[in-house]
Amino acid sequence: MPDDDARQKIEQQPTQERPIEQTGPLPDPLTRQPAQAIANQDVQREVEDVEERIGRAERSMIRLTAAIAFFALCSVIVGILQWSAMRGQLGEMKNGGVDTHNLAIAARTQAEAAKSTAETAATALKSSITSFRQQVRPYIVIETTRVNQAPKEGAILGVESVMRNTGTTPALHMRIGHTFIFQNVLPCGFAAVIPLDAGVIDIGSSLVRAVRIFGQRPLTSEEVSDITLGRRYVCYSLVVQYEDIFRDIHTSKACSYYRPQSPGTAVGEGDLFLHACPQQDYNKVE
Repeated sequence: MPDDDARQKIEQQPTQERPIEQTGPLPDPLTRQPAQAIANQDVQREVEDVEERIGRAERSMIRLTAAIAFFALCSVIVGILQWSAMRGQLGEMKNGGVDTHNLAIAARTQAEAAKSTAETAATALKSSITSFRQQVRPYIVIETTRVNQAPKEGAILGVESVMRNTGTTPALHMRIGHTFIFQNVLPCGFAAVIPLDAGVIDIGSSLVRAVRIFGQRPLTSEEVSDITLGRRYVCYSLVVQYEDIFRDIHTSKACSYYRPQSPGTAVGEGDLFLHACPQQDYNKVE
């Protein structure tokens, strides 16, 4: 077929190389140098930037390390100073402990001295109060005691006591109890029981009062004979109780006995005074 023959002819024809046509001037190698320089400058700039960042980081690390070292050094210095201060404080505390102990001993000594002074002052005050009260209190003293008459048959024997307040203040609410008995031997004993009268009296300073007590029946001839001959004695007991202005209670006691005076020893005719009992406890003022 004519078309197939023509296609075969075309395929069988050898291909002829065409020379490369140069449409323009060839590139000169020198024309590529500016581009390469620009690229190199960019790389250098990037390298410098990296180096600068690395330098900044290194400098920051160096500064941080220096700061840490500085703070460590400061901590060491502060520790040394604190130790020095603590050592000084420990020394002061030790010395202060000794001083405190000495102060405690001195304070205890002063307290004991103050206590002793206070006790002495209290004792002195108590003694002063007691002395003052003794100076201003009443004192009831039995001045005389006598029988009302010489013993004789049919007479009612009586005993009279005269008492005086020798103190500087009144004797208040004074109550009296007295009695007499016959006793065959001496010394007379103080009556075991002496009831106080219900009535009360007051005796001012330096004033005198007299009290009397009488027997309940007349004397017999036998009793008169025994008294006259010294075979029987009249034993008299007296107790006086009273208060002072401070309401303290005081007591005066008296014990006496009667026997006829021996010839030539009487104070006067009809000497009727009683003699004090020898026992001191029976004649006292409390």
